[in-house]
Amino acid sequence: MRYAYQTIIYGLRIGPEDGFLETVLKQISEAGFTGVEFAQSLDNIFLREAQPVESLQQLLEMTESYDLVVTGIAGGTFDQRVEAIKSVKSWGNREIPYVYVDNWNEKYGKYVDDIFKLVIHPHVYKNCDRISKVEALLGKHENLCWMPDIAHLAIVGDDLELALTKWPEKMIAVHLKDWDPSSGSSYHRYARGFVGLGRGAVRYKVALEILNKQDFRGWVVVEQDYCDGKIEDCIRHAALSLGILPEGVQITGCPERKKYPCPDDLFNEILRAGMQGLRSCYEAFIRILTKYFEANDVEIWSYDPSTGYSCRLIQENEAELTIEDSLVNKATENSKVFRQEGDLCFPVLNRFNRSHVRFVVVVRSVGNDCDDEIIGAIAEALARAADIGLDDACSRAAGRVHFAADTSNGLDEFLKHLKSCIKSSIQCEGVTIFLADRLRTKLEVHESTGIKWREDIVDNQKFYRWDETKFSTVKAWRSGQPLLRHGEFNVNGRAKSREHGDGVRSEVDNILFVPLVNNGKRDEIAWKSEITGLIRCRNKQKKNLLFSVDDAAIVDTICQAAGPHLELLIAYQDRRMSVARIIHELGSPVNSMSHAISSFSRDIKSLMQNENNEFRFDYTKDINMLLDLMKRIVKSVNIYGLTKPELELQIRSVWFMGDVVAPLVNLIRYVIEERGFDPGKISYDNFHSIPKLYIDTSLFQQVMFNLLSNSIKYSFKDKSLFEIRVSAEREKDYYVISVEDKGPGIFPDFEEGIFEEGQRGPESINKVVFGLGIGLSVVQRIVEAHGGFVRVTKNYDPTTISIFLPISLSNRLPRSVKGSVKVVQMKGVR
Repeated sequence: MRYAYQTIIYGLRIGPEDGFLETVLKQISEAGFTGVEFAQSLDNIFLREAQPVESLQQLLEMTESYDLVVTGIAGGTFDQRVEAIKSVKSWGNREIPYVYVDNWNEKYGKYVDDIFKLVIHPHVYKNCDRISKVEALLGKHENLCWMPDIAHLAIVGDDLELALTKWPEKMIAVHLKDWDPSSGSSYHRYARGFVGLGRGAVRYKVALEILNKQDFRGWVVVEQDYCDGKIEDCIRHAALSLGILPEGVQITGCPERKKYPCPDDLFNEILRAGMQGLRSCYEAFIRILTKYFEANDVEIWSYDPSTGYSCRLIQENEAELTIEDSLVNKATENSKVFRQEGDLCFPVLNRFNRSHVRFVVVVRSVGNDCDDEIIGAIAEALARAADIGLDDACSRAAGRVHFAADTSNGLDEFLKHLKSCIKSSIQCEGVTIFLADRLRTKLEVHESTGIKWREDIVDNQKFYRWDETKFSTVKAWRSGQPLLRHGEFNVNGRAKSREHGDGVRSEVDNILFVPLVNNGKRDEIAWKSEITGLIRCRNKQKKNLLFSVDDAAIVDTICQAAGPHLELLIAYQDRRMSVARIIHELGSPVNSMSHAISSFSRDIKSLMQNENNEFRFDYTKDINMLLDLMKRIVKSVNIYGLTKPELELQIRSVWFMGDVVAPLVNLIRYVIEERGFDPGKISYDNFHSIPKLYIDTSLFQQVMFNLLSNSIKYSFKDKSLFEIRVSAEREKDYYVISVEDKGPGIFPDFEEGIFEEGQRGPESINKVVFGLGIGLSVVQRIVEAHGGFVRVTKNYDPTTISIFLPISLSNRLPRSVKGSVKVVQMKGVR
């Protein structure tokens, strides 16, 4: 493979602070790299003081003198780069650099078949951040090329192995970089997680192995967005990590960094402002800049180019609420200083990723204008000071989360503290904490300052489903990244739910979404982010002030701090629930055994008084069967989540009616007698249609016991409603066993929910029904282990739950479709 180094680590320009272009090329060549990808525009690559390179032709010739190839050009506007390539009169044997884009524009499509290679490159917070979006473009443009970035794809939780193997014929380069997830994924802070190879969560060596296996002939470009030490040390570390550093070679060092041209007193005043706290520092910036530029007014705008979201960071209560400014848009288009009719606007860039804007400063009616170099130095000082303020706010918020975890008694109490921490940290009106269910199909409310659901949403639908993509809450959940939304003025209530809160309501419905992410899972190459929940905040408390990207960073830090605590508290709650599940499952056979023993005792007393020496029932057989059922429940403890998720099956060929259902008749009799029902109201039908099946007898006795017990339980002691029918039939490729009852029924859209742990029918809330809602989840687990499934086939009159078992069970062992299953015993299996 061929290795290149990307020059983004040198910043926006290659200038005197880097020793100019010659020093940069020396460093990259000495480290053993054979290519260089330029991240700066040509007018920001300097040969010496005030002398940028004249053309791409000159850059190519100088690069060749150090035995390096210009692999690609990534700096400057797209049009500037295209023009530079077309200005080269003769390429000869040279390799034509690729031009990569990370924010796709339809106008780029006409360049796909040009002389250079147009490359799509995934980038967080750009419109091509995921494989799915790239795939659509590659499918549309046949000659468009592909350049995966293993760190950016890791941040969004994409499949990196897929990215490196899906389009080998289109992949001409790979960005090799590492990322530490501890910095979070918010817009302002994620880039500080980019670290040297091997120092983060991305296994770059596995990526290289994958590329080697497919004999990748393109460029592997090492990229590190910023340097917290000496640049030559970063380049040396990258070369050592790849094993390409020539033995005994010392890498040329950069000169001492040039002092900022910002006046010392102004620079120090700005930095001191950053130590006053986040909101206070922006207020101080306005005072300092108003004085320095002799301006009528100074505005500071938060800006997110990925969504076009913008808002003022400081807004007076009486000021008119504005969410867009033409100067802000113009200054952010090219990340450059912009002047218009006496006004000045300049972007303050993210110090850790120069392609992102930190915020934008608008100076109205400038009285003291200065050159772009001084403005750039002021912007750098503002970025440093703002980061100090933001880091302090994030640190304080994280500290409150840790303290809350230490002092909370359980998950519910911790979530209450977490809600309060979020509300106070960003001064918002309303907060709701959603947690995803075990299957990651629903977002459910676990804590809120107050939430109002749309009037047409019934109680059992008060959650968000993964497929409800029309709602912003679900879009944010699926994105896995903090998201800001300007709502509509005079909102008409189309949202599914919204938060209540105290304070003055803003003119605009403003929402901040931040995912709760668990980074604890790892695939072959990187951490796999698992979205375990979502924080939704609504409206700032201060009138006409909107959420900013800073607020997103603070809440993201809170989520990062809360993640490990939530994981432990949820695990602790799960362990408690696991014990409760076992108790629940043991409850029915224990009660039945108790009734059997009571009846046994009465018969013994009767025997002692009468000459008839026969018992009414075979109590010994009943009690032994119940004991076997209880032993199996205990032995199968893994079904309830206490041990490894492996289910042991003891398979033999049995008649479903004779070996599973019939032995339960006497056991169910005890439950029926306790309720005062008539056992004759249970009927069994058409089981002759089912041949012998290879199943676990005792586990299916547990299945049928749960279904029949539920039917009895939900009759609510109303004798007129008690009627149960157990039937069998063959339907296409399945044998179907159904249990019907005359209970209260199952609400529409709740047919799948009742099989989740802890869920019961909505009607049970208002009835005296004991239990934890665990039985049907166990039924589902056992049936799926045999290759089948369970469904609600009729909601009401009669309520019908059906078990579908593949007909193949009549002649072979089950093939499980879900979960880990181990066959530990086989009887009668040929």
